[in-house]
Amino acid sequence: MLLRSEEGLPETGWQNKVASVKRDGQLTQTTFFKYAFLNGLRDEVGLTLAFRKITFFHFLCLVIPAAGLGAGSAWEAHTHNFLREIIGGLIGLVIGIAISWPLPKLFWNIVCIFVRKGWFLQPKISKDVPVITCDEFIARSKALRQEGRRQFLIWIFILIAGALGISRLCFYMDKVKPQIWIQILVGIGIFLSFISFFVLRSRAGKRLVKKNGLQCPACGREITDAAGLSRIPYQGLCKHCGTKIVEVKTQ
Repeated sequence: MLLRSEEGLPETGWQNKVASVKRDGQLTQTTFFKYAFLNGLRDEVGLTLAFRKITFFHFLCLVIPAAGLGAGSAWEAHTHNFLREIIGGLIGLVIGIAISWPLPKLFWNIVCIFVRKGWFLQPKISKDVPVITCDEFIARSKALRQEGRRQFLIWIFILIAGALGISRLCFYMDKVKPQIWIQILVGIGIFLSFISFFVLRSRAGKRLVKKNGLQCPACGREITDAAGLSRIPYQGLCKHCGTKIVEVKTQ
């Protein structure tokens, strides 16, 4: 259940990667968790191990060794010895690699433990939900992307206008030098404005998904593939709760 193609068929490369796990019965294609975070972690780790998408774990595998290289060099910088700085940097690089590269496999094993122990698993949803065809899903996804682009431009305009207004307000306050309590209130207002912007943006996105019929009738989350894209999920199952929502033609 970790990787899904646009056609809704399993990926051969992914099956080879997780064959040993499936043989052990630790993780199956019908494993779903109660929490979106664990479902996202399941798919993110799976895509990382299968090298099917550039993920956050790939980013960590680059950043942590680079940070170790810099920290090791800085640790020996006080000696003013170029050779010792190189050695320190190499040691930091090796430590960073040793820490970051096993992370995807570590989290994969944690997910497998949760499945084997039956922790945080999503109970089977018994209620009947409407099933749509692949063509209907593709049409809805296309409409969602079109409306999403227009909505994105509107929110960008609002953000730029708000930023310009805040900059003018700050310039005016710097000129008139109001009392400290007024400055504090203005600062709090600016902070709350940014928080409100992102909250409203998130809610607008959810309403758009619901409007275009791409919200799972069972769990209420957006229907996506393992990579989080608006594509047909693997076997037509919601990646969050496992409910059959898209009729996928098998070959």
